[in-house]
Amino acid sequence: MDIKEKLEESIKAGEILEIIYYGGSNPGKSRKVAPVKIDNNRLIARCLSSDEVKSFTISKIAIQENGITIGADSSILELINQYNFEYLDSFLLKYKNELENMGWFITSENNSYLSLHSYFKNGKPRKSADVSISYSEYSEEMIYDIDKNDFISVQTKMQKPWSVRAINQTTRTYTKLNSALETFITFAKTYAPKNI
Repeated sequence: MDIKEKLEESIKAGEILEIIYYGGSNPGKSRKVAPVKIDNNRLIARCLSSDEVKSFTISKIAIQENGITIGADSSILELINQYNFEYLDSFLLKYKNELENMGWFITSENNSYLSLHSYFKNGKPRKSADVSISYSEYSEEMIYDIDKNDFISVQTKMQKPWSVRAINQTTRTYTKLNSALETFITFAKTYAPKNI
C-alpha cells in the first residue's frame, strides 16, 4: 500500500494518524492528524496539537506502520534540512554520486542551474532536462515607453528566485534554496531512470 492509499483509507475510516512531516516549520517532526481530504498532491487534515486545519504535501509525509515506513524517503529530506545549503554547488558536491546512482546525467553551471537528464537507448544523454533547479535574481520584461516611442527593458527583483521544473509538472518557485531542493529531490526520485 502506498502513502496516498493509506491516507485515503484513513479518511474513509475517520482514523487519527501519526505522521512524520518533512516540510513546514518543523521538518521531521511527528504529529497526530485527522485526515479530512486529499486535494491533488496535498493532504488536508486537522493537526491535533494546534487544532488547526492544515495542508501537507503528500510527498513529504511518512507513516510508520508495523515497523515499516511508507511515504517520504526521510534520509535525503532530513539531510537537506540539516545542512541548510547556501549554494547549488555545495549540494551537488554532496549528492552527485546519489543522483548518478539514480541513473541521471547531470549538468550544472555557475551555481545557478542544475539539471538532470535521462539517456537515450544508445547511451547518450538527452539535451532536454527531465528535472531542473535554477536561480534567477531578476525577471526582465519589455514595456513600451511612450516618451521614447520605443520598447525598453525593465528588470524586477524576484521575490521567489528559485525555480524547480520537471516533466509533467508545473514550475514551482521558492524563496529559499533548501525548500527548492526538497522538491528537486522528490522529482529526481520520482522520475529517476533507475527506479530505486
